[in-house]
Amino acid sequence: MKIKLAGYLSLDTELPLLGCDYFQFVWKSGCHALLELEGYISRNTNYSLEKIVNSKVKILLDEKGKDQILFHGYIINFNKIIVGDTERVVLNVLSASYKLDCQATSRSYQDMEKTYGEIVRLAVQKEGGLVIRNKKTDRKISSPVIQYEETAWEFAKRLAFELGICIFPDIETGEPNLWFGMRNGKNVLPFSEVNYLVQICHHGNEEAAVISFRIESIVNYKIGDYMEYAGQEVVITEKEARYEKGELVFKYLLENKALRRAKYSSYLAGLGLWGAVKEIKNESVSVALDIDQGQDTGSYFYPWYSDTGNVLYAMPEVGAKVLLYFNCAAGNNGAVIHCLNKEREEQERDYKSRNMNLKEGNSVSLFENDISFSRAKHDVRVSDNSVLLCTSKKLKITAEGKIKFEASNIKLSMPDELNICQV
Repeated sequence: MKIKLAGYLSLDTELPLLGCDYFQFVWKSGCHALLELEGYISRNTNYSLEKIVNSKVKILLDEKGKDQILFHGYIINFNKIIVGDTERVVLNVLSASYKLDCQATSRSYQDMEKTYGEIVRLAVQKEGGLVIRNKKTDRKISSPVIQYEETAWEFAKRLAFELGICIFPDIETGEPNLWFGMRNGKNVLPFSEVNYLVQICHHGNEEAAVISFRIESIVNYKIGDYMEYAGQEVVITEKEARYEKGELVFKYLLENKALRRAKYSSYLAGLGLWGAVKEIKNESVSVALDIDQGQDTGSYFYPWYSDTGNVLYAMPEVGAKVLLYFNCAAGNNGAVIHCLNKEREEQERDYKSRNMNLKEGNSVSLFENDISFSRAKHDVRVSDNSVLLCTSKKLKITAEGKIKFEASNIKLSMPDELNICQV
């Protein structure tokens, strides 16, 4: 249902509104655009609240005889107040990007040929959205990227933060789309310099000062549009629209184009992920993580640091279940630190006893009371009270000097015969 708000402004919604006397929305980086709208409806009109929630709302602006979409979103909250023969309604409407912020998921991205923007695009496409990336500020990843129990929106926002850029929701298409990096806008006519608020922020010696201006105007521009203002080359980074008493006014935040430094979040620090060894290269392994559910996400080789230290050091085998651990924020600082015996991974682990089994059948055991070595059918076990040697073949003891056995009790047994000779 389309209704006229003013000669140049109209509202399209499934809610049978008689009119709208107020709305306001804010469009800025890192947030879903929020529209608050107040209108009224006849009490005799029948409508279903279930159909109204999650329905679309469009605000259209007539520019030169052509409708331009000013805002396109979905109703997420609906309140009403009865006033006489009408119902006054208050709507909260979000940009379609909120659909990217509903379902948390986990996945790894280990293809080092991908850029941050390409990885965000893969995550957003999985949720039915599209990404427009700014190639000037995008770059290749320097280490694997892990999405762990994050929504696509949270994931995109975090990667933008690490890259030192911003994300913006799309407010025109009604689809869960976003810009990764500043939108490439148009070179537009500058605002009047009669009335504005200026702010200068300097965050450190290595960073250029960020100069910002707050402007109020009746001219409709978009985020990413740029101009020269007060001697500075500035870009629109925030937009607010307010309609009240038949008048539509915009407020803008303009910032100079000084680049911001990348910042690391501490998201990965302390995270441990299980997976299976895909390939071994020298002292490193690539891992197919369980969170990828069998999908090929690339191969990055992490160092293998045995949790037993450098005693009886051995590389895990292909297919072995291992733990990938991150001790700080960066993905390239992960290491594989633990390997489970596939035959005993469901059993309770005893950290006082260590056992290493090789696929040839050989083993080494470090128990609390003894040490044993086994090769085929040959065994040696050493404890505090005894030394036990077992073999299925001949046992030969030789020495250049004397051989001396000394104990309170010496017992030698053989199945057939025992021959002791001196040569």
